[in-house]
Amino acid sequence: MSSKTTNPVGTVRVPALLCALTGTVLAVSMERMGFLNEATSLLTQFWEREPFFLVDPEVISSEWNWLVAFIVSWGVAYFTLASDQLWRRLLIGLMAGIILAGFMPSLALWGILWLPVVTGIAVLWSWACAMLYSGQHAMPCEVGVTAKEAVSMRVEMVPRPMKKKDK
Repeated sequence: MSSKTTNPVGTVRVPALLCALTGTVLAVSMERMGFLNEATSLLTQFWEREPFFLVDPEVISSEWNWLVAFIVSWGVAYFTLASDQLWRRLLIGLMAGIILAGFMPSLALWGILWLPVVTGIAVLWSWACAMLYSGQHAMPCEVGVTAKEAVSMRVEMVPRPMKKKDK
């Protein structure tokens, strides 16, 4: 008997949804309890001071921010679980962080103040959950592709009707 244990084969869709829900619920509840008030006020002051001078910005409502947090965290978790190597999974998390940080100054150009604190926490937590899950399971993209059995078709030849010879 072999002493080497193998990880069970995991799935992608349901764990990605659960990771996204976990990250979103964590971030939204942290915002509702007031844990993120200091971070959001520091970011707001940063954009309102020199050199940006973002005065009287249009602030995105928190409900839209929650929706964006869930959608982005689901996408990050899904693509993390659908990747087959550790460096690709790390790259997905790094790129998600860079894109989230890049949207803030881009929207500030149009006078929209978007604070990605909730979305960042949701994405970070769902990515960490997806990394943990993929470390404990063999993902479908990592499992060796089994060759499907060759489909054999039985073709029967039907004889063509022949004309009877007249005698």
